[in-house]
Amino acid sequence: MTTLASQSSIFETMQLASGYHQKGDFSNAEKLYQQVLQKEPRHADANQFLGMIAHKFGFHTTAAQLVTNSIAVDPNQPQRYFILGDIFEHLSEINKAVQCYQKAVSLKPDFIEAHNNLGLIYKNNHDFPAAIICFKKVINGNPKSAIAWANLGNVYKESGQMSDAIEALENAVRLDANFSSAYSNLLLALNYCSDVTPEYLFEKHQYWEQYCANTTLRNRFSFIGRAAKQGWFAKI
Repeated sequence: MTTLASQSSIFETMQLASGYHQKGDFSNAEKLYQQVLQKEPRHADANQFLGMIAHKFGFHTTAAQLVTNSIAVDPNQPQRYFILGDIFEHLSEINKAVQCYQKAVSLKPDFIEAHNNLGLIYKNNHDFPAAIICFKKVINGNPKSAIAWANLGNVYKESGQMSDAIEALENAVRLDANFSSAYSNLLLALNYCSDVTPEYLFEKHQYWEQYCANTTLRNRFSFIGRAAKQGWFAKI
């Protein structure tokens, strides 16, 4: 049984470990989390944060076990399922990753990072209807995200829904005028849309030529990568 004195010691150790962790001193943070687990092996936060460190340094199997341990103690924290989902993606266990992200959004319906990662998985598996639902939820949570609009537009484009793709991609470049890959995908969608006039398409291509001539403009990826929330800390 954990005494009040040892609980106080664990609290102080976790506070110190959390400080090291947030500063990027993972070595000292790891040592302190290990000390906590020696006293209280089922400490949910210590298992989670130690798992996050293991994940960061590529020890994904160890990380999965540690985060699973934390969930077993406290199964109602959506961020733990999110972290575990990201770990499973690194382990190429995609079905398990999907289950984790789905659990995360069931606990926190507005969890846009989890919806985003689900959308990317569905898109890569060519389950376009499911991907569209996910990216729409990301946009509902953050309607000014150019990347979210681009992700939605690209899924529409890949599934042959060109009018919807154009609308979404136009929103992306409207929100971020320097979003080069979104503009490139917009031009592709316009080329395949029968409703676009030649004059409008010529205008867009002219703009694109000027755009490409400006070498100072930054390039952007078509799809946002997995959201990996490595900096989440529970209140201790």
